Amino acid sequence: MGDYQVDLSAVGDFTGGTASVQGLVPLRIISEDASVPLVIPPTPGSPNPGSTSSPGPTQSSNNVTLSWSASAGATSYSFGVWDMGTNTLVVDVTNHTSTSYTANLSSGRQYRWNVSACNSAGCSSYTTQLYFQTPSAVTIPPTPGSPSPGSTSSPGPTQSSNNVTLSWSASAGATSYSFGVRDMGTNTLVVDVTNHTSTSYTANLSSGRQYRWNVSACNSAGCSSYTTPLYFQTPSAVTIPPTPGNPSPGSTSSPGPTLASRTVTLTWSASSGATSYSFGVRDMGTNTLVVDITNRTGTSYTTTLSAGRQYRWNVSACNSAGCSSYTTPLYFRTP
Repeated sequence: MGDYQVDLSAVGDFTGGTASVQGLVPLRIISEDASVPLVIPPTPGSPNPGSTSSPGPTQSSNNVTLSWSASAGATSYSFGVWDMGTNTLVVDVTNHTSTSYTANLSSGRQYRWNVSACNSAGCSSYTTQLYFQTPSAVTIPPTPGSPSPGSTSSPGPTQSSNNVTLSWSASAGATSYSFGVRDMGTNTLVVDVTNHTSTSYTANLSSGRQYRWNVSACNSAGCSSYTTPLYFQTPSAVTIPPTPGNPSPGSTSSPGPTLASRTVTLTWSASSGATSYSFGVRDMGTNTLVVDITNRTGTSYTTTLSAGRQYRWNVSACNSAGCSSYTTPLYFRTP
């Protein structure tokens, strides 16, 4: 402890040689160390958030962090937050020792706040009042609209591929979507997705199966009810088509029949599941492939060949799974 400097002022009468002191005797304590007087700290700087004009910016959350810069010599801070709608002081804090404070406030309200710096000498003036707003309360989003594909009745439409794109319209206020796809044959949830942020999803499913699916919209408040379940089917697995039938002209034995013209029309019957045909015509004298066609979608082809030559030809049926075996080679001759 240091020595205290005391200033005494006496007001009274003096009689004879004896002092009689009457009235007020003020006592002023300067400090423990007379060379260091106590000073009230300055008003804090850089208060945040808010603006000096009403209604102020809307914050990202109801949990609002108030902050300010340190004030020289301050040992604590006092601050308050006022609800402008109810005219109520909802935060009233004194002796706060840090330069920030997080207040949990109500949704969709306007507030005003300010802060003062304090020490044992007293408190500064408050900062200029700042206004801000909290965001409206988050509500559960509505159920998504326009889900596709499928129908509400089983077994549902057959899709063009096993890669099925599920889609739906955006739900107001949704931040993510949850959905599932169930295999109706095995009663297994084969797709189970949460926190999906877009409005479509492509699922790679098994061939020749029946499925059911639905979707829900979600945000921080929760998730909507699911859409009505929709049914759909995937196409049967694609298999290699059978070898085409009834190829013509020609015979399986060489040299084959002589045709009426060197302009020759090759024909064959359609092969179930085929999307195209591949065939070739070989000149037997030169052993050269003079016609070599792939991805032919019809079941006939006309070509003009050289006169007086022997040829051999055959044809295969194809789709995405592959191509059939070729027909037995047929021989013919041009006139």
